[in-house]
Amino acid sequence: MRIKTKNRSKTSHLSTEEIENLKSEYYAGENVNGLVKKYNIDISANNLCSTFPFVYSLKKICKYCNSFMYLVPPPKNAQKREEYFCTTCQHTESIFGCECIQCMKLKHELKQQSETTRLLQRKKKKDSILKIREYPNSPSLDMLSIKEKAYLGALLRAGLDKKYLLIGMDYGIPQELAPTHEYRELIVAELLERKIISSYISSNQISSDIIGKTLYDICISDVNRNKEDLITYLMYPDKISLNEYDNAIILLREVQLNETIEYMKLTLQQFKLPTFESERRYELLFMQILNSYSLAQLFNFIYSAIRNQAAYSKTSKQGYIPISNYIYKKISDRYEQARTNNWKITNFRRAWEGKQTELSKLVSNRLLDIGESSFYQVIT
Repeated sequence: MRIKTKNRSKTSHLSTEEIENLKSEYYAGENVNGLVKKYNIDISANNLCSTFPFVYSLKKICKYCNSFMYLVPPPKNAQKREEYFCTTCQHTESIFGCECIQCMKLKHELKQQSETTRLLQRKKKKDSILKIREYPNSPSLDMLSIKEKAYLGALLRAGLDKKYLLIGMDYGIPQELAPTHEYRELIVAELLERKIISSYISSNQISSDIIGKTLYDICISDVNRNKEDLITYLMYPDKISLNEYDNAIILLREVQLNETIEYMKLTLQQFKLPTFESERRYELLFMQILNSYSLAQLFNFIYSAIRNQAAYSKTSKQGYIPISNYIYKKISDRYEQARTNNWKITNFRRAWEGKQTELSKLVSNRLLDIGESSFYQVIT
């Protein structure tokens, strides 16, 4: 707030008569530094005016609390300026405006009204491009499974071109979609096979800012939503109902399995060990471990196994196949020992290169409403 209130107490040691004398000398042009010393006021010369007490006035009533406001003594170089301050609600009547709670709230409301008006006008202009194009044999929204909706919502999150309401891919499938390249390809392939998305071919001249992109359009429709509303619903769905819970848990397990495979490959690269294609035995092992341990604890098993194997490999050369066998055995043995001996397994964090993907966020944050805690707890 521009009106300084805390300095007013710095003249509390002066009598009413002394304060009036001080103000008279100040406005008469006496040396300000001299006045500060004369009246023993702990303030810089530039701020002496801010120590003068407010003057009770019947001229101005506060528009918020109906209290009589106080006149703020002006600086000597602007003696004709009239500023009023309400000691009840902190409102100020000044040419410089006010930053009290009530005024800031009013400014915010006016800004929101202006933004709402702007958005509604913009929506009218966009209505012509918000219609979903006709794609024969494509399913409607209510025909999609939880998994298909989540796949599409995550793909929209990762690659939506907001200007054209299309899915844009500059350099292949976005990494943000889901963990592992193979899993991302599977997701897009399933959406294409089910005609949920389709390659976009524009009948009009394409703008220069999307030339070179691979573009896909959503093919599904919903009687209650235009295209923009449908996209928003898919990207930010509501929490699922109880009868859909089991299917969402299965999908989360699928995501976690691929997060585990991705983490294993990243850790192998970190320790400069040969990477290898994930085998079915690894998937079965990881799913078994996730029945008793969290994903963060499984990361601990994997990291410890690969770190120990890397230390051993420095003194013993091993080929591509043995590395795969040894890593599997070390993870399996550590899991069995932890389970048998009831070890307390420390949670690990996600690898920086393997950040939580949009599919993981959508399932855990939106569908199940459990957030990142799904990373640190056993999912049942």
